[in-house]
Amino acid sequence: MIYNGYQLNYSIKELENMIQNQTEDITLVSKQSPCYLSLSEENKKVLSHLTKAAKILNNVALAQDNSQNISLKQELEKHAAYDKQAELSLKMFNSINGVSGLNGIDEQPITIFKNLTTPAGKNFYPEDLSTEEFHQILLKMFKNNEIE
Repeated sequence: MIYNGYQLNYSIKELENMIQNQTEDITLVSKQSPCYLSLSEENKKVLSHLTKAAKILNNVALAQDNSQNISLKQELEKHAAYDKQAELSLKMFNSINGVSGLNGIDEQPITIFKNLTTPAGKNFYPEDLSTEEFHQILLKMFKNNEIE
């Protein structure tokens, strides 16, 4: 299936193998966990607000990493309920937090969609700025003693 012009990169079988053998599902705190239950009602509210804030900040990071992250995640979420490949791709997307990323096992990044990777320097400079242009800017700043 095609999502916003991009085709998924892995088959259902490949995704199942990756999820079963190369990831681990971890729940840090659940509403049934003893540590959560021991919180005061006020602290439970605070934790809820912090969780919401973390989700907002994560969406900012996703948008900075790759301009396609948010829209492709939304597409996967929309189709995951009835499409196994989309469901598994969404799990991998959430695991690596984007359209591509390292899984801690393979040297090369996982790319959820064919021909779509996260550019080098993500979060550090604009997506359309090449590494060479960035280096030229830095060299000019150093030459002009604009070190700070």
